[in-house]
Amino acid sequence: MVLSRRLAALLGIPAAARESPRTAGDLLAARAARQERRQREHTARVEAQQLAALEALATREAETWAEIETLLQSYQAKSYDEATQLLVQLGELATHRGQETAFADRIGRLAEAYSRRITFLDRLRAAGLLPGKPSRRNAGPVDHRFAVLDEEGPESEDDEDHDT
Repeated sequence: MVLSRRLAALLGIPAAARESPRTAGDLLAARAARQERRQREHTARVEAQQLAALEALATREAETWAEIETLLQSYQAKSYDEATQLLVQLGELATHRGQETAFADRIGRLAEAYSRRITFLDRLRAAGLLPGKPSRRNAGPVDHRFAVLDEEGPESEDDEDHDT
């Protein structure tokens, strides 16, 4: 230790640099602090982008509602998906503005106007914009290999009592 101090003094290394080397714990703590700082910066960037997107949507809110109405006229699943995505974005805008009740009322009126479009209403339910669960009718294909059997198991003709 004494020899390393003398060597550092001869080489002109400042005293602060001659302090004891950092431990593994110090290095890990510094790494964790850097990661935490990077995560905070990333979160701040994402929040700023989301806020900018909401502000842009706010400037074209009326046009977005009209676009939703146009999409719903097509009777196509892709259009229903697009309309649902736009409604989710409008819901985020309403939440940001504190207008959740007015948005829920408008979604209710929209659901009432298109009450016969079960596929669209299922998409709204799946997105959390309407209460309830999507209907089984539009749940997609069912893989029966993984279906759970009733507690009693499948019944066969051999299990039934025959009165002969």
